[in-house]
Amino acid sequence: MFDYNSYQNLISAFSTLLLDEKTKDVTFYFPESKKRIRAHKSLLVRASPVFCTMFNGSFIENTDVIIKDISPEAFAMLINGIYLRPTKLLYLDEADALYQAADKYDVIDLRNVSYDYFMKMCRTSNVFYLLERALMYSWKDLRVKCEHYFRTYAYLVLVEHITTKMHVSDTVLAHLLSLEGICIESEMELYQAIEILLDLGLLDSCEESIKKIRFLTMTIDEVKSCKLLTEAEKFKITWKLEGKCDESEVDLNMIDGRELCRETKSRLKIPYNGWIAFLAPMRIEFWLQVLTKCKNYDVTSYRLFNLTNIFQDDETQQIDQIIGDKKRNDKILVFNEDEKRILVEILSNHKITDTNHSAFLKELNLNSSKTV
Repeated sequence: MFDYNSYQNLISAFSTLLLDEKTKDVTFYFPESKKRIRAHKSLLVRASPVFCTMFNGSFIENTDVIIKDISPEAFAMLINGIYLRPTKLLYLDEADALYQAADKYDVIDLRNVSYDYFMKMCRTSNVFYLLERALMYSWKDLRVKCEHYFRTYAYLVLVEHITTKMHVSDTVLAHLLSLEGICIESEMELYQAIEILLDLGLLDSCEESIKKIRFLTMTIDEVKSCKLLTEAEKFKITWKLEGKCDESEVDLNMIDGRELCRETKSRLKIPYNGWIAFLAPMRIEFWLQVLTKCKNYDVTSYRLFNLTNIFQDDETQQIDQIIGDKKRNDKILVFNEDEKRILVEILSNHKITDTNHSAFLKELNLNSSKTV
């Protein structure tokens, strides 16, 4: 039976031991920062097989150990965790640093503490960051969880990165863009996400992510508007879309060896009957951020405002007045500041709220405390 008082006494004893500098018999020195961290060998060898080998081998008589590949802050978390488990983590970077230190010294309990923190913190605001770690450390459960978030909340994941200006890895974005069943209105918007992230300087390169876009599921006008495609690439894709060649004749190996996706089936998913109730508010939130944050991005107008069940009659009239005939001709528009101001005001009237977000989660039978 668990004895809470005994446990507290044990924690208190180890806390006292951690502060007892006189009995510590090993010093870890960090030459770059010139910092020192002292500890008890007897505790370290019981917590870590790496420390056990170290202090029972060539370092048996050595009281000074030089550490070059771990920061003193991360190493201090490792030592404190050995003395004072469980360790409380507050930030993702902190958890990542502890995991790397615990992994190097094979302290399984602390490694698990970091992993559990990553799993608990998975949400729309850090999907890219966590997926990058999941791929780096081969964490299947975390990878699957991040993939689920992006499939369901692609718009909101992108909104978070636009508003917080978090950098996105091309490799991670390419991984997400290779998924099936993404809840987004069109393949064109997945492509536009790449353009937008590049425009904001949040994506350094699209070398891998552009290869995951299914251009053969777009319309010809959409393909022609893609600024990241070369003219040769546009020609070959439209040649296929116009039905001038069969499947076997499509060769999307392009200039400089860039091979584009040959998939002709849509991978977009409508979560339940009536996608507007689920996707429209999230999509509006996404494009609202694009209009307010992007200075140089051209907007495909008819896709952005083709939500007649959402806007009021007077709002629809204002939108039509701004877009005019170009809306029906599928043209790319550049809005001036006055037009942007009006459109932002209209979109703001319909932006996502905590209330309708909770309704989405309930509809999907998801736990809002884990996914918001």
